[in-house]
Amino acid sequence: METKEGYFVSILNGSKHCLALGTFGTKSEAEARVDDVWSYCAATFEDSVFYAFGTCKVTSVNLPPGKLNEILL
Repeated sequence: METKEGYFVSILNGSKHCLALGTFGTKSEAEARVDDVWSYCAATFEDSVFYAFGTCKVTSVNLPPGKLNEILL
């Protein structure tokens, strides 16, 4: 099977991680949406002040949709 690569806005909460938004074709596209995810989380989850926000690259046969895609895309 052929693997695919994509970029996501990611959230870290201690040892938990989340592929929050994506898949994007480039790192810069994902980086451009980090503030959108941060703003949504800040308004929605009180404890999000402790989360780390950034981007990550995923290589997989099946790239999953981001958890917040239906809300922010």
